[in-house]
Amino acid sequence: IERAAAARLSFLLGTPLILGAAVFKLRHLIGEPGVFTGPFIAGVVAAAIVGVLSIAFVLRYLQRAGLGAFVVYRLLLAALVVSTILLGLRGI
Repeated sequence: IERAAAARLSFLLGTPLILGAAVFKLRHLIGEPGVFTGPFIAGVVAAAIVGVLSIAFVLRYLQRAGLGAFVVYRLLLAALVVSTILLGLRGI
């Protein structure tokens, strides 16, 4: 399977989980007064737009380039986490 197709599949598989979590949390908010105001609705819409644009960007990037940038990012992050633990900086 091509890397772009695998990434698209993983995003599509994650969509029902994200929607389910949103519906689960939404049922707790329905009874609360003043929750569904303009800023709340604007935040939900903005998050949805940015999420869709981000996924589109990542899928386009994976079609053109490889996963090398992500590998480097993960290795650097792992080195940072391990060094933080070894230096005892967890409580900062």
